[in-house]
Amino acid sequence: MINLLNYTDRNVVFALFEPIKRELTLSDQQLGWVGSAYVIVLSLAALPLGVLGDLKSRRAVIAWGVGLWSVCTALGATVRSFWQLLVIRSLVGVGEAGYGPAAQALIAEYYRGKRRAFAIGVYSVGMAFGGVLGIWLGGVLAARYGWRAAFVAMGVPGVVLAVLASRLRDPARRPPAPLRAPIGDHFGRHDTRSRQLRRRDRIRGS
Repeated sequence: MINLLNYTDRNVVFALFEPIKRELTLSDQQLGWVGSAYVIVLSLAALPLGVLGDLKSRRAVIAWGVGLWSVCTALGATVRSFWQLLVIRSLVGVGEAGYGPAAQALIAEYYRGKRRAFAIGVYSVGMAFGGVLGIWLGGVLAARYGWRAAFVAMGVPGVVLAVLASRLRDPARRPPAPLRAPIGDHFGRHDTRSRQLRRRDRIRGS
């Protein structure tokens, strides 16, 4: 459900382009930036927030991400200028960047072996359905109640899901080993292998 909402909230803005353009008097170039803002920010923020999900509670990162993008989606109803809308949509990208890596890692811990691929498949269904639903439902709501109401209607359910996400169980896991540990293991194995080869050569030479 959260991943479904993930894609509805990121795509709803495309259904609202025309009324937003008219009311805020935006250019096509500005609309392009609004549509791309969350993708650019998501790409930049996914790596550090993914690391945070490994170091801290994935449940907390997921709940924080869902809450942030949902609140920012709803706040899209309050904007009065291009820059306000750009910032709001960028923050949607930050929230989604925190959610994605942590959610998939948590699913991988919950489901192991043959069950994991099916679980990831269920998670991935939200991408297609959420993308279509966001554009369709956003257009319907904008036509009936206005584009500002559409932002609110799409954002509010995520606040409820953020509360539910905060109650997820974090599987017990060991903290990640420091980077020097795998590097040391690699060179240790290399040295051991080198000593074995030298010993074999000495035996053959004798």
